[in-house]
Amino acid sequence: MTIDSLCAAIEQQHGRRLNLSPLPKQAGAAANLCGLWVSTGHTDHIFYETSTSTFHQRHIILHEISHLLLDHTTDRHGGTLPGRESLFPDLDPTMVRRLLARGRTDYSELQELQAELMATLIHQRSTDHASHAVPTAHKGSETLDRLARALGLVRPR
Repeated sequence: MTIDSLCAAIEQQHGRRLNLSPLPKQAGAAANLCGLWVSTGHTDHIFYETSTSTFHQRHIILHEISHLLLDHTTDRHGGTLPGRESLFPDLDPTMVRRLLARGRTDYSELQELQAELMATLIHQRSTDHASHAVPTAHKGSETLDRLARALGLVRPR
């Protein structure tokens, strides 16, 4: 499974666009982050660090996708993400602050652990060379159900 095919499946399942974009260099340095998920209107945006290995970039993207899939709708910076305006330099800074702070309070350590575990499991599953079978949508759903149970979450049916 590729990141692109995973994103396409998520788009189809959620009925929303999912855009992957490199994290602007100045934003990563100013905000001290390597990945970010921002949900707007009908689109989810995932920003990822590019000045790292391909393996690490993939893990960052999967970590942010995991926050999306687990519906972690909070901001680890309490809505005060330093350097957030540099993520969207062409937009009004007030609008960017409002966009990033909307409905967000604080990531819990549990949410970070859940996203990290899920990203690791997805990465391992998608790069498992022992299994050459292409997972079906049904198998994918079973996998998400097992992940949700393991993380103590209940997935809506």
